Parts: sequence; C-alpha cells; structure tokens
Amino acid sequence: MCDINLHESSGKYTIEIDVKPYNVPNQGKYHYLRFSTKPELKGAVLNEFLLKKAGKTWDDVIEPNATYADIDENAIDVHIINFTSQS
Repeated sequence: MCDINLHESSGKYTIEIDVKPYNVPNQGKYHYLRFSTKPELKGAVLNEFLLKKAGKTWDDVIEPNATYADIDENAIDVHIINFTSQS
C-alpha cells in the first residue's frame, strides 16, 4: 500500500505518492526496493530487516533447538563482571 497526497501551491496541484520500501522475494533471494535501486539482502541484514518489519528485535526470537549446553558460561561471567563494575 502507499499513501497518496494532493498538494496545492499557487493554484497548481501536485500528487505525492509515498511508497514505503519493502522486501520482495524473487527466486529465493530478497531484494529491497528503494527508488530505482534493488540491492539484494543477505545474512544478518536480511534477518534484521524481516524482524523490523515484523515489529520484533533479535531478542524476541526463540530458538527451538537451543539447549543449556549452548550457553557459554565464561561469556556470561564476563558480562556479569562488566555489569557489576559499572554499578
């Protein structure tokens, strides 16, 4: 969908068509239509784009195959130390 606005200036009318950029899947690839360019979205950029369009962030996503064994305890310890040292 797009917004269409009618503007008048000095007795002349112009039509403004406001088209929001959106993703277009084509042959398994996603492209981002913006103006006259069509860059392909891949990897983390594609994930971020799709999450944003869904109104979510990366920490809203649940990974069904994740287990406690996947958690790096050393990384958590570093974050706890950094967090408590800032307090």
